[in-house]
Amino acid sequence: MSYKFFRWSTSLMLALVISFAGFSPALAAPPNNDDFANAEAISTLPFSTVVDITEATQEASDPQICASLAKSVWYTFSPNENTLVTTVIQENIGFSVVNIFRGSGVSNLTFMTCQGNNSPYTFLATAGETYYFQIGTIPGFSGDIQVSLNQVPAPANDLFANAIDFGAAPGLADFEISGATLEDNEPSPSCMFGSPFFESVWYSFTPAETASLWAILSPAPFSPVMAVYSGTTLSTLTELGCGGSNQLITLHVESGQTYYFQIGSFFPELGKGSFQLTFPQPPIAGMFFFPSNPSVFDTLQFFDQSFDPGQAGFQSFTWDFGDGTTSTETNPNHKYAADGDYTIEHSATTTDGRIASTSQAIQVRTHDVSATKIETSNSSREGKNETITVTVTNSTAYTESVRVDLYKSVAGGGYEFIGTITQTIPASTKNDKDVKFIFQHRFTSSDAAVGKVVFRVVVGIENSNDAFPQDNERTSQVIQVKTKK
Repeated sequence: MSYKFFRWSTSLMLALVISFAGFSPALAAPPNNDDFANAEAISTLPFSTVVDITEATQEASDPQICASLAKSVWYTFSPNENTLVTTVIQENIGFSVVNIFRGSGVSNLTFMTCQGNNSPYTFLATAGETYYFQIGTIPGFSGDIQVSLNQVPAPANDLFANAIDFGAAPGLADFEISGATLEDNEPSPSCMFGSPFFESVWYSFTPAETASLWAILSPAPFSPVMAVYSGTTLSTLTELGCGGSNQLITLHVESGQTYYFQIGSFFPELGKGSFQLTFPQPPIAGMFFFPSNPSVFDTLQFFDQSFDPGQAGFQSFTWDFGDGTTSTETNPNHKYAADGDYTIEHSATTTDGRIASTSQAIQVRTHDVSATKIETSNSSREGKNETITVTVTNSTAYTESVRVDLYKSVAGGGYEFIGTITQTIPASTKNDKDVKFIFQHRFTSSDAAVGKVVFRVVVGIENSNDAFPQDNERTSQVIQVKTKK
């Protein structure tokens, strides 16, 4: 090797050493959406991207919610219409998290949730709102993270025109409300109190025969409401019933006519549920009347006590009192003209046309006796026995056991009890209907001291009620009682 070549080689190597000794390689730049202010806008769904967060940073103003992030990137989404969205992140770096917010600025964010790797989260993105997604990791982890945002598809029966045929009753149908929308001109059920559904799905049902039906929503993990309609288009629907979970909707359906079931929720909710159509139990007719042992003097009050397990309620009632008279009132009054055994027929018809009937026997018995006369002397004296004769009349067709209580007036007012006589009075005939009850009473010095006495009798029927008790009492004439000489 020549000296000149050696010197040149040595100079070149020295120069390279000097050059490499002062070399500083350029660092990779952070992602474009590293900062909140530069969040990447998601304009259409579905959206999917892979982001390398190795060089991402963490701003001092970035929120720290579910983990102490060392680096993160940002995405934003503003839907033009209400959209059910599922977001998910996937990675193999060992740790990642997505924080989801709603708001308009980093200092004005409302935290919604945080999710880890491969943990989908579904929510309703409301038109006009802005949503932010912060994807990051903690110290010691770097690499690629896949970010996906997908719109949940609407159910097949989201639209009225696509209502699913329920099939035959009785039966059960499952529904999925997630992703459902609300059409223009869609009716608002009465049990929503003027507020429209947030979303809804539709079912149709065409019965093979005319019948009554129960429509029942089963309990669900959210708060569904169901309304039932007749009609053919959204603008011609007529509501037939409405209710929430476990509430019975009782319907009267006509063979061949199509009915529509609208199932929705008041809030933006997700979930599945079921409802059933079944044949209701028949109503149960019941009645009560008072008094229970009436006479021809009584006006009976009848009360309907019918019960409908279907909770449809009753629209009409009929009463047949068994004496040729009827009524359609709910709780009628009735008076029988003659004693006898009658059968009361009562029926109740529900609003959906189901009928229940019952009957009950009633006995009308008029027991009536009266104190028609009390006979005494005009005057007496101390120590003398006097006869008090009480005449009792039986004006009915029944033999009665009659009790007569006798009372005597006392000084200062009032009466004291003297005694009782009980006798049988036969049924009334033209010639034999009066019976005399004869009492004996010895006047005392107290009677003479007062100077006059009045007797009072009270008549009663043993083991029966007197139908007209107004004539069961009578007082005698005033008897002058003299002192014994």
